[in-house]
Amino acid sequence: MKKLLFIFAAIVIGFSVHPGTFADASPEKSENEQKVEKPDKHHHRLIEEDKVKELTEKGFTKEEIFTGAILAKKADKSVDDVLTIYKEKKTWENTAKELGVDLEELKKINSMVEWNQFLENHEGAVIDYLAAYSNKKPEDIQAYLDDKMSLRFLIGAAAMAKLSNKDLDEIISMKKEGQSFHNIISTLNIKHEDLHNELKEFKKGVEEKVKDGSSEEAKE
Repeated sequence: MKKLLFIFAAIVIGFSVHPGTFADASPEKSENEQKVEKPDKHHHRLIEEDKVKELTEKGFTKEEIFTGAILAKKADKSVDDVLTIYKEKKTWENTAKELGVDLEELKKINSMVEWNQFLENHEGAVIDYLAAYSNKKPEDIQAYLDDKMSLRFLIGAAAMAKLSNKDLDEIISMKKEGQSFHNIISTLNIKHEDLHNELKEFKKGVEEKVKDGSSEEAKE
């Protein structure tokens, strides 16, 4: 049960994306191996910015590169090999089968990619919602982002702060000290089920906010 709850957390905050880069937080890791991205230059990325640019120039979308990179990690292949297979097989389902990756794992990856795309497409609305949720101003959230904190991590940090009655700054300080996501949860004595429920409510709330905002724009 704990593993299933952690999978949802991984879907909501498991992939940290800075502009043009994908940080390493792959879904197949166990809860003891989940690491928040390190703030220093020695952090190992899932795929480097130059490689993303190269593949984008070859015609692949960010979503295809993102999915391909995760499958490559799971199958111990290069992202080029995976994307070559994808071009031949036409679908990710067929690509996963060719690589010997469980289709249930592919569904998790797809959920992560969809959520990541949502954050990218509605960043402004997410920042506003996150600011209100964490009793901060939108410019405070933007300052965290400018300090190389990913939006995905900030969502998870805000949920942990709320559950532990801490300020968001305290969670971020723990991350900067090098603590892993799992260690922060343990230090704060947060139950996985509680975090799962809190992240689920956040995801539901921000999606409703975006939906309501779109409805209002349509009326105008």
